[in-house]
Amino acid sequence: MLGNQAAVITGAPHPNAAKLFAEYIPSKEGADIMVVGKMMYTFMKDYKPPRRSRPLSLRREQDQLIGLKDWVAAQSKFKALREEWQAKFQ
Repeated sequence: MLGNQAAVITGAPHPNAAKLFAEYIPSKEGADIMVVGKMMYTFMKDYKPPRRSRPLSLRREQDQLIGLKDWVAAQSKFKALREEWQAKFQ
C-alpha cells in the first residue's frame, strides 16, 4: 500500500502464520483493515474502500494518486523535495 515490502524471516517462531498474514494483507479484506484502521491508501485495481472510511479518504474518482514505481530513485530526491516543502509550508 505504501510500497513497503514484507517477508517471512528465516527462523521466525510462527512462519506459517506469517505467510498467511503476508497473503492476507494484499487481499480486499486486508486492504479494508489497513484503509480503515491505518488511513492508508491502496492502488489495488477496482478497489472500493469501505463506506465507513469514505469521509476521511481521498476521492479516488476525482483525486489523482500517483504510485511510485522506483522507491530507490525517489529516495535520492527526498532531501531536496523536503527542503522545498519546508520552505513553502513551515
